[in-house]
Amino acid sequence: MGFGPFDTEIHPLIAVIQPLDTSATEAAGGYDDELREPILTDSGDDGIGEPDTQYGPQFEIRVQVESDDQEVFNIGQGGTLPRTFITLSIFRQRLKSQGLLGTDGKPTFANGARLLKLKALNGETQWTYDRPDWLYLEEVRLADAHLAGKNNFFLTEWKSRQEGMTV
Repeated sequence: MGFGPFDTEIHPLIAVIQPLDTSATEAAGGYDDELREPILTDSGDDGIGEPDTQYGPQFEIRVQVESDDQEVFNIGQGGTLPRTFITLSIFRQRLKSQGLLGTDGKPTFANGARLLKLKALNGETQWTYDRPDWLYLEEVRLADAHLAGKNNFFLTEWKSRQEGMTV
């Protein structure tokens, strides 16, 4: 699917993302709507909080790995370096076309979403993140670059952490 100038990613990959189901997690008592992040609950009465997070169906979206991360990403593909942090750019138009841009102009997936894998454009898996090494969405922000007077893409920061924990 072409987007004209929106197909100009330097390091394009397909991200497989599993969004946090904020409604189901909130119903289970494990989501703070004000902070837009999951919280821990002590369900075992042992003084240790456990995540009670619920996730929605995964989706795929074309992204760009930011250049500093791409260099490290390329080094690590041989299995010598675990990825614990990555920044991905996602074009606003791409989010909108996939129904992933809310009425507030922000992506519909919230902090706590999981990055499951990154694939090449031909579908070949480049990197897989699995328990306990899932990467979780920590921050989404508009990028500074402007085209036609608008912010046209979001920077998303993904970090490795214990499920349910937020920084």
